Amino acid sequence: MRIDRTTLNRNIKPLIEAGFIEVNAGVDPRSRQILLTAEGKSVIYVWKIVRQERWMKREKQM
Repeated sequence: MRIDRTTLNRNIKPLIEAGFIEVNAGVDPRSRQILLTAEGKSVIYVWKIVRQERWMKREKQM
């Protein structure tokens, strides 16, 4: 995937600082591996629940 390095860094920096993702060295010295942390996974889990609840609420209103 080709993404401008400055754009990518600007977008993931808040996620790293919040502890949601971590960046490790990749197989190739030019690459990086971006992983979800346990906290990041829990945030996604909660987000999915909230999204589903909002969707169901919206459906009931229609």
